Amino acid sequence: MRKSILFCILVHDSPRQTMRLLRAIYNTTDHFVIHVDQSAQPAYKNVLQAVRDAFPRIHVISNHICTWGGYSLVAAEIDMIRTGLELHGGWTHAMFLSATHLPVWPMAMIRGWLVEGLSFMTWDEIPRTTERPERAWTAGIWDRFNWYYDEVTGVGLRQGELAGPPPFLYAKGEQWVVLARNHAEYAVRPGLDPVRQRLARTAVPDEAFFQSVLLNSDYRDRIRQEKTTVAIWGDGGGHPRVLDLPGYINYGKGAGAPFIRKIAEILGDEAEVEGAINRMIGPVEVPGFRQSVYNHYFRK
Repeated sequence: MRKSILFCILVHDSPRQTMRLLRAIYNTTDHFVIHVDQSAQPAYKNVLQAVRDAFPRIHVISNHICTWGGYSLVAAEIDMIRTGLELHGGWTHAMFLSATHLPVWPMAMIRGWLVEGLSFMTWDEIPRTTERPERAWTAGIWDRFNWYYDEVTGVGLRQGELAGPPPFLYAKGEQWVVLARNHAEYAVRPGLDPVRQRLARTAVPDEAFFQSVLLNSDYRDRIRQEKTTVAIWGDGGGHPRVLDLPGYINYGKGAGAPFIRKIAEILGDEAEVEGAINRMIGPVEVPGFRQSVYNHYFRK
């Protein structure tokens, strides 16, 4: 079976960078589902609708106002997978990206890297203990799953009552995962179970949802501990660096993963930017992406 990808892309703003990403990865083999935050600016939504109209393999949904650290991000990811399953396309893997991603490998190399029936993600397993750990990082994660949290739309998370250690393995990693199709189907299946119910009340669930769900399943041995996206962290470690064009070029060459983020919205002359991306990944599979979107957006 030929490997193909369901690209699940979370976006909120960054129209220029969104167009760069789509231009770089759009092709007629894969499927693309974009979730645009309901709070996004109308002009940005209009551009995405023009993208959808111009390219039939792109689907746009807007079901949630997403809060950092909230379950709304997981809900958006689940909706993208379900939309992909409704397409009845023969995709073999679901890959999660944001608007600030750019590829550093050609599409053929990305497909060659995938293994049918295998998921790719990173994770750390968090010890189940009633005592708050001393190490700062582990203690912070312990707080996130030992307390209940409620998400207030457009505001953030409010800490509720103490929940205690969950009766299952809790694992946290990066939210930019690649899921084998049967793993994706399992993670978004109807109904609720104790793992998914608890994760829905956890802080930062998008960094733990697929890891915890799959590591507590029979699919555990079919998950590869491997990065799908490289981010360059600053000295403080709180946020990844926002990369300019030289940063994308320099860090991208040795990234060791198919994608890199976070890419700045403004990178300079777009012809120069497109030339740099082409030199990194080779010729794009569908030339004329920008012109096609322009024609649809201004055709009336």
